[in-house]
Amino acid sequence: MQATLVRLWEIGVVARRPVEGRGHVYWPMRDAAADAASRMRTALAGRRPKRAALRQFVTSLRGVDADRLRALLVRLRS
Repeated sequence: MQATLVRLWEIGVVARRPVEGRGHVYWPMRDAAADAASRMRTALAGRRPKRAALRQFVTSLRGVDADRLRALLVRLRS
């Protein structure tokens, strides 16, 4: 586990600080929302046409998630 965390620290995925009497404490550099948004951008970057990928994603949303996305889009247009 430690070797994995060191590798993640080296590439900037996690941050760390030393702890007295131990090695280090690690934590993620980005929160879950930022990570999910980054993965979505990466997934869309290679898609042609993007419209089809976006349509598939949007039509898979249900209930509260669809409502939240709709509200965000309306707010962004204003």
